[in-house]
Amino acid sequence: MTIQEKLSEFALYAGKWEQSLRAGSLFSFGASRRILQENLIDGHSRLPFCGIFDNNPALWGGYFHGIPVLPPAQATSAPGPVLSLADQAYPAIRRQLLDLGLREFADFMDYGMFLSFYHWHKWKRLVLTAMHAPVTTRCTLNCDACSHLMPDVANPGDVPLPSLVEDLEAIFPHVQRVLYFGIYGGEPLLYGDLPEYLHYISRYRHKIGSLSIITNGTVKPARPVLDICKELDVVMEISDYSAAGLPGYGKRLSALQKLLNANNIRFLVRNFAWTKVYSTTGDLLALPLPRLRQHFSRCDEASACAVLSDKKLLPCQAVWAWIQAGRQPPVTPGDYLDLAALDLRSGDGRELFFHRYWGGSPQGYLSVCRYCYGRDSEFRIPVPTAVQRPRGIRHAAGTSA
Repeated sequence: MTIQEKLSEFALYAGKWEQSLRAGSLFSFGASRRILQENLIDGHSRLPFCGIFDNNPALWGGYFHGIPVLPPAQATSAPGPVLSLADQAYPAIRRQLLDLGLREFADFMDYGMFLSFYHWHKWKRLVLTAMHAPVTTRCTLNCDACSHLMPDVANPGDVPLPSLVEDLEAIFPHVQRVLYFGIYGGEPLLYGDLPEYLHYISRYRHKIGSLSIITNGTVKPARPVLDICKELDVVMEISDYSAAGLPGYGKRLSALQKLLNANNIRFLVRNFAWTKVYSTTGDLLALPLPRLRQHFSRCDEASACAVLSDKKLLPCQAVWAWIQAGRQPPVTPGDYLDLAALDLRSGDGRELFFHRYWGGSPQGYLSVCRYCYGRDSEFRIPVPTAVQRPRGIRHAAGTSA
């Protein structure tokens, strides 16, 4: 579905969602203390959940923050619609609810999409599910299958702090909320101006739900970073590459976790299966235009992985990576939104931003889509975790190992 089709579908059932909000008959799939407690609708009222569906039978019949936990089968007779709180598991939950006979937009939605669409439909407010900000292309590792193509960057370096500040000022005065803001690289803990950048972000902290730094677990943050991370309740998202068997990695990962615990800084350790991101066979080049557009629409990175960089809104991290690695063919103006030329104070500017944020590409796909597998389930090719490439070896433009 295109963004316009999704908005039209939501509009058909907006009254049902509104009624459930007023009646307190909203259900969740999965539980999140932060989401259950956070004011996400109008700044002073919480989402009125009256039940939680969960796939763990051990939780059925119990309570989470006073809300009963129920088996998913009961969703078919629930008196109100369902919001999925497990954003990364939403594709599987979506399939499960569809198999139960529920309808997306009418009976259930991802909570981030719901909040974004609800605010836009009712008030024309910009609520963004996620935004990412790259601060460096330097990294302690040199992963051959890096989704950000860092081994192929000719001259790794840092983003100047003034540029990062300009990016923040380009959008934050004009948005109601950003549910998730992630700082990444490269390895962001190598960025020398990280404390100053976080200090500047602090003026917009009230607009950010979860503020995270995405790290590979090899760098111990300096004291200024630790102090401001604690002050701003920053979450360290650690990608666990233990499966790669990298020399000394386990000790460094353990040391980082101990340091974060000692400083009362929250962290998450994520293990995930690596898949090939970029095509080396040209198989995507042969996709007919309708299938290419379907390929793009299937990739939830069009909203979940939006990137703020160089006064541009990039729809996914693959576009940023392609630019940094100097890959050919180069990205086109249709692959991003130039924020320097956009007036977010105007209705037209805000509408264009909202549509492009949710994947409203002018051509229905991105030029990178012909080279990137993305999250299209038809192109899932497993690769070993974090295999290191010798430094100084760059792949030819337009290819990737």
